[in-house]
Amino acid sequence: MAKSKGAAAYADIAGGKTGYEMAVVEGGAADAAAYLKKAGLAGSTGNCTTITAAAPGANTAVLTCAIANPGRLGTGATVALHRTTSGIYSCVATSFADAKFLPAGCVATAGADQT
Repeated sequence: MAKSKGAAAYADIAGGKTGYEMAVVEGGAADAAAYLKKAGLAGSTGNCTTITAAAPGANTAVLTCAIANPGRLGTGATVALHRTTSGIYSCVATSFADAKFLPAGCVATAGADQT
């Protein structure tokens, strides 16, 4: 049950990746709120207490879900899409109580930026 909670939270933000990338490429967003809007994501879902966006940077969390009612996942558990300066995305899940709960394809620590 806990692993599926993390996967569902990841799915809630993964759908915004294309819209976010379009905003980066087209230069159509001036701040975090504009990036969230361009990503087409709501500020919260049943799986995410909050969904936030950030301007792109050097391997920064650009779309982040604070997992709602994380239970066994761990207090403060988040799932985020990180974007490198060269446009490569990765999933980083933080504050998970056990690595076995990480959504498939996610890691616990962000890697170095790839330019």
